[in-house]
Amino acid sequence: MLRAFGITQTPEPLPGGAGRSWRAGGVVLKAVDDAEQAAWIAQTITDVVSESLVLPRPTPSADGTWTVDGWTASEYVEAHVVPGRWHEIIEAGRAFHVLIENVPRPDWMDRTDDWWRRADQVAWNGRLAVGDQSLVVLVDRLRASCASVPLASQIIHADLCGNVLFDGHDRPVIIDFSPYWRPAEWASAIVAIDAFEWEGAGPGALEWLDGVAYGDQLLLRAAMFRIATSAEVAAAHGSNPAKYAVHRATVEALMQRLL
Repeated sequence: MLRAFGITQTPEPLPGGAGRSWRAGGVVLKAVDDAEQAAWIAQTITDVVSESLVLPRPTPSADGTWTVDGWTASEYVEAHVVPGRWHEIIEAGRAFHVLIENVPRPDWMDRTDDWWRRADQVAWNGRLAVGDQSLVVLVDRLRASCASVPLASQIIHADLCGNVLFDGHDRPVIIDFSPYWRPAEWASAIVAIDAFEWEGAGPGALEWLDGVAYGDQLLLRAAMFRIATSAEVAAAHGSNPAKYAVHRATVEALMQRLL
C-alpha cells in the first residue's frame, strides 16, 4: 500500500482520528470503511478551489485510484485545533458549503448504513431511534417538538467541530469531510450542539442560530442526530452515565428555549 502511494518513510500515528490516521512525511494515510465513499470524497475535494480555506489535497495512487487496500492518502498540512473558535468554524463551514453547493447527491448515500447514517434518518426522516432506551427516550422527547423545515438540501460537512483546524497563517483547514445531504445550516447547528455539550461553550451556543431560518428546528435535529448515535453506540459498547447526563441537559435546554 505504501509503495502504491509513493511513500518511502515509515508512517507514524497522528493524534485523534480514532487511531486510523498516520503521517508519512508530507502525506497523511487514513483507513476507510467504504472505498466508494472515500473515492467520491477525494474527487470532490480535488475539484474544489478556494483562496480563503485550506483543503488538503487528496493523493492518488500510482494507477490513479483514490483508495488502496482500504486506505486513502492526502497531503499533510501543519495545522492545529484552536479551542473556542466556534464562530470561525461555522463561517468556514458556510464558505465551504458555498463552494460545493452544486455538487449532486451521490448514489452511494442510498447504500451506506452505519449508526451515523441511521441517526441522520432518525433526525430527518422519521426513523425510530434504537439502542440504549434512556437515550432513545431523549430522542423521542425532541421528536415531539419537531416541525417541518422547508429548506433546500445540498452536500454538507456534518462534523466540523474538531475538523476545522488553523494553520500558521491562521487560515481554516478543513479535514475529514463527512458528507450528508441536508440543509447547509444544519452543519452550523451541529457545531452549536457539539460546542454546548462537549467544548464548554455554555448556553449561549444555543443562540448562535437565532438569525437563521428554522434555527431551533435545526438545533433539535442536530441534537437528535448526536443522541441517536450515542444510543446505538451505548447498546454496542455499554452505557455511559456521564454522556447521558450531558445529552439530558441538552434536551432540557432545548425544551426551555421552545417554551
